[in-house]
Amino acid sequence: MLAIAVGLKAHSCETIRRSGCFTIAFPNEAQTNEACFFGAHSGKDMDKLKEFGTAASPATEIDSVILDDASANFECVLEGELITGDHVIFAGRVIASHVHTEFSGF
Repeated sequence: MLAIAVGLKAHSCETIRRSGCFTIAFPNEAQTNEACFFGAHSGKDMDKLKEFGTAASPATEIDSVILDDASANFECVLEGELITGDHVIFAGRVIASHVHTEFSGF
């Protein structure tokens, strides 16, 4: 199980609720600028991956994408949520994981 906190007003909040799944990507060190960009901009009106030129592939088990160069990606099926102030904590059951050995150090 993995959990993430998402702002109630964030586009991701409704996307996760509607799809019932989410992907968690652990960026490699070279993806620092991408991670900051993704966290600071909404995907409601833009394709953030395309905007930044980030390589991605379809997830293997859920309707999502994984970041090709991330150190690790985890595909999660939504198991529950908890509203905590202005955020929602989404808990997901990991059903697939992908480790990029070149960047992860494993």
